[in-house]
Amino acid sequence: MESFQGTLIANVIKILPHKNADDAQIIVDFVIREGVKKVSDLRHITIASLKTICDTVDASDLYEEWQAQYGKKNDSVPSTSRSREPLSERNSETPTARFTMPLFDKNSPFIPAGVRQAIDLKKRPSVRDRQCMVDRIVDHLKEKVPNLVRSDFDSVADNLVQLYPESFKDTLAVSRHGSDSLRSQFKVKFDNLNRKPTKSRDQTTSAPASYGCLQFNPACPEGETEQSLVRRRDNLKSLFDHGRRHWDWRRIKVEMEITFYLQRKNINGPVSVPKPSSRRRRPQPENEENEQSGDEQAADNRAMTVVELKTEWPCLFKAAGMNYHLKLLTGSDFILQLDTFLAEDGKFLVEYLASKGETQAATRRKMIRSETRGNMDAYLAALIKMLTEYFSEDEAALVSFVEDTTDIDEVDLNILPADKTPHLVIASPSLFNVSRAYLSIDGVMVASCESLREGFGMLFSSYFMLGIRYPNSVACTLSYVQKAIANIAPERGTKCSSSLLQSRANTKAAKLHNNFAAFKDSLDEND
Repeated sequence: MESFQGTLIANVIKILPHKNADDAQIIVDFVIREGVKKVSDLRHITIASLKTICDTVDASDLYEEWQAQYGKKNDSVPSTSRSREPLSERNSETPTARFTMPLFDKNSPFIPAGVRQAIDLKKRPSVRDRQCMVDRIVDHLKEKVPNLVRSDFDSVADNLVQLYPESFKDTLAVSRHGSDSLRSQFKVKFDNLNRKPTKSRDQTTSAPASYGCLQFNPACPEGETEQSLVRRRDNLKSLFDHGRRHWDWRRIKVEMEITFYLQRKNINGPVSVPKPSSRRRRPQPENEENEQSGDEQAADNRAMTVVELKTEWPCLFKAAGMNYHLKLLTGSDFILQLDTFLAEDGKFLVEYLASKGETQAATRRKMIRSETRGNMDAYLAALIKMLTEYFSEDEAALVSFVEDTTDIDEVDLNILPADKTPHLVIASPSLFNVSRAYLSIDGVMVASCESLREGFGMLFSSYFMLGIRYPNSVACTLSYVQKAIANIAPERGTKCSSSLLQSRANTKAAKLHNNFAAFKDSLDEND
């Protein structure tokens, strides 16, 4: 029985990777009480019954996957759910006997006049008209389609994009289907209609710190133990007791990959995925006389403070080390992505933003003068200033300036943000003349960088490495950097502090990306 339960727990976690083992155990205990005696019995579990222990989205995902794996056309299903074919057959191009989803074109009565006009002009509809179309279609399908689930909206969105690509197709490089944003919009509306009224309008559920991460809680590598990884950590730490010229980053990265499990454990604390507040909170370090030995610390599940992390993992607070950790964590090599974006699109984005106001135009002129003086980071400096200006956000939430003779230990901590989110302190009066930059996290100065490129890379990476939410004052800017430059765009979740801010950030970032794409297309046509 224990082996059977283990199989079911693994099955649940595979389908719902955001669930921890305890959450999965609750679901497994429930389905066993419902009469599941073998794995194939899972096909008899319905969405209605699953919704008594989990939310609508998770219930739908479990039901669809179990139907895909174990369902059969001729099996009878309880009366609380309509009979559905396996997911693999529903998504096949071969016609089946399943319920056919209605499709819509511009002549449908559910398409607003504003959307029709945009389609005729081959332009993108306004945000309001597009949302009105989504609302009408979802309301209609909920009424007409029996046992409607989230994935049913994929075909509706795909069809609209195929018919009218100029009006609906995504231009983001990370969009796999060209219809990801429309799919998501349909599903969000559907989820909102199905959500139980258990919370007030102003209450929101915290997004997990694992947002955007591929390996948030990795497994201990084969052939290693926590004690052996602690010894590797100590050896890795000793490399940084010597000067920079002794740092062999090829060897360091190999050790970082092997010890990645322990890095995440020391950062995350308990194995269950935490739900952070607006900034990462960690327990204060214990007194020195109560400090544990290295092997004892390996068994300690508490999350380390930033100071402790910097002491135990100095590699994570070097530009190359933090960037490599981000690559292992999310799959994104941010420095490489940033360099590629600046080389391919940086000039065009600066030109586009410079056309949006005199302030941005003045920034462009400063950038040109800085570039002629040999500043390799002139375009990056311009984009930081121009993006925050475009989104009407506060550049001071990202960077502060001190005298160019100021050392990292001399920085006045009173200039740091009150929310203690990651922040760059520039030892210069301007972003266009950076020789040194210092990174602060949780109100602690943790790293010194030799260029704006290194500093900005560490600033962005630290939000994912430490599971920190974006501050409200620069949420749109960081969301745009995340999606357009880092190519980190999960379908669900957010690093914003509220659903309202998430909607605002997503809308503004998508609008800029689409308008910028149209601007580049117009330049190509003129050529």
